[in-house]
Amino acid sequence: MIIGRLNSEKVIYQYDERGNVIEEALLDIANKPILGEFRYHKITRKYDERGNEIEEAYFDVANKPVVCSGIYHKSIKKYDQYGNEIEKAYFDAANKPAVCNDAYHRSIKKYDEYGNEIEKTYFDAANKPILGKEGYHKITRKYDEYGNVVADKEAYFGVEGLPIIVRLGNPGLRSG
Repeated sequence: MIIGRLNSEKVIYQYDERGNVIEEALLDIANKPILGEFRYHKITRKYDERGNEIEEAYFDVANKPVVCSGIYHKSIKKYDQYGNEIEKAYFDAANKPAVCNDAYHRSIKKYDEYGNEIEKTYFDAANKPILGKEGYHKITRKYDEYGNVVADKEAYFGVEGLPIIVRLGNPGLRSG
């Protein structure tokens, strides 16, 4: 157990035998459990045999599931044999599909033989294609021999599977 500080609160970390953080709990100066900025007291994490984080969940001071920031209670991840995250899904406190901050329930990733992410797709709670917050359902990429994305080999697709044009970045920012 290690104690860290976050503002005037204490953060208590617990680790497994491999050194992975399995729990973070927030306490006030008097060592009483408190809710943090995002309305949870504790985060728990589970790992697979390779040390990949496979679950992250949020709880209140009574150790009951809580929906973090009013969006989801836990996330579950899956990995390929090389340790690349291939799927991530979000769930509410009743273990039903939920939507994350980025406007999707589940994402699926594919990688090339060098571990470069070559495809990412988004799905809603009914497992139907959905647009992520950046405005596309799927992105595909190709890389050069140095692992850099080749500019004209990045493509975006809508929910129908057809190519689309996506304006990335924050449209609220202006130059000049």
